[in-house]
Amino acid sequence: MENINQDFIKFLNVEDLYCVKQIKQHMDLQIIQNKLEQDVYSNVEITSLFRDLLLIFNNAIVYYPNKTLQYPIALELRANIMREIGKKHLFCCKIVCGLPAAGNPMLANQKLEKRAYKARNKAQEGESSVRRSVRVRNKLACEFKNDPDYDYKGQQRRATKKK
Repeated sequence: MENINQDFIKFLNVEDLYCVKQIKQHMDLQIIQNKLEQDVYSNVEITSLFRDLLLIFNNAIVYYPNKTLQYPIALELRANIMREIGKKHLFCCKIVCGLPAAGNPMLANQKLEKRAYKARNKAQEGESSVRRSVRVRNKLACEFKNDPDYDYKGQQRRATKKK
């Protein structure tokens, strides 16, 4: 950890209310180092390492303003991690949630299936709403026909004033 920029290592002050409100799940390099020492990240669980790294960089992007030095560095590091994730075929949507499907065919297929499912549901919902609107129009037509001020040519009769 000697060659890591100290800005990424410094511990966050819990009293910093802005940080507490903005960062929902804390992660830092010290936690990752402890997990590495405890062998939490095995070959099977390598996705957890990528997820934790992404969490660090996303937290940095949220926390630091755009004009600071840390912001573009965090963007670049996040892009590098996402590029590496795209190269691996072992990642699936459950493990790496919220990542774009670009470069990962498994995520792209899942996204395509999800869109098709939503479109199919929307079409079925559209058919039922058309049927519902026909029922409403028929009901309104019956109400108009029973209205004494309605002439059957589609206009309302005008009440004549008696003098």
